[in-house]
Amino acid sequence: MALMNVLAAIEWPEDEMAVFAALRGPFLAVSDEALLLWRESEGEGKRRRLHPLIRVEGELPPLLEPVAEALSLLATLHWKRNGRPFADTVNAFLEATRAHAGL
Repeated sequence: MALMNVLAAIEWPEDEMAVFAALRGPFLAVSDEALLLWRESEGEGKRRRLHPLIRVEGELPPLLEPVAEALSLLATLHWKRNGRPFADTVNAFLEATRAHAGL
């Protein structure tokens, strides 16, 4: 189920529930505190969204760096998903999160 959430977030980055589930899941394991702080912080004059394709500008507090890194990974995988086989996208995600060791 966790991998399905990640794949949904890669395919449909505008689906904030799928992105939230991927970030909160066992592969990325972003804390509730970091996700709440992300949503409450302001970017471009409004609350930040959990959207991988929205670029983050400027310095971030250390607690928000894992959120930005995870969103960046999902964005990279989203942009490359149609140019390579499905299995390569899954493998790239597993390698980036070092999940092979845990599985």
